[in-house]
Amino acid sequence: MLGYGREGRAMVEMIEKYAPEAEITIADQNSKLPPAGQTGNIQDSKHWLQVGDGWLQNLNKFDVVIASPGIPPKPEFVPIKDTLTNSTQIFLDTVKEEGALVVGITGSKGKSTTSSLVAHVLKSTGYNAHLVGNIGEPSIAHIDTILDSKSNL
Repeated sequence: MLGYGREGRAMVEMIEKYAPEAEITIADQNSKLPPAGQTGNIQDSKHWLQVGDGWLQNLNKFDVVIASPGIPPKPEFVPIKDTLTNSTQIFLDTVKEEGALVVGITGSKGKSTTSSLVAHVLKSTGYNAHLVGNIGEPSIAHIDTILDSKSNL
């Protein structure tokens, strides 16, 4: 897991739940993230840690490398492009398999307002809609909701 902020922690939680046999390595440039006492305290992690200056070393040894959305493209990713993915892609692939409808809102201004409006309209017309993504919790944190309700997003 590249990046152990909000998105990275949510992805690790989903891996722990749905693939408990998986070995997880948490790679983050900041060796002190997150601070002690917060959920996901990296120092108390039961997973392998690859933090600090060497956080991007040996990426070719992993079967899958999941990058948090905030991690920009890096030269170290070129040799592992076939094993590199992100939590958003995993979310989209999973909900597609369940037959859920996803409405994606992009742009530079007004995404929160537009997303909130679309969710409101869908709910008011009878859809079991959920507003997820950069507004609130990471999308991947809502996999249980989708799997449990087979709802439309």
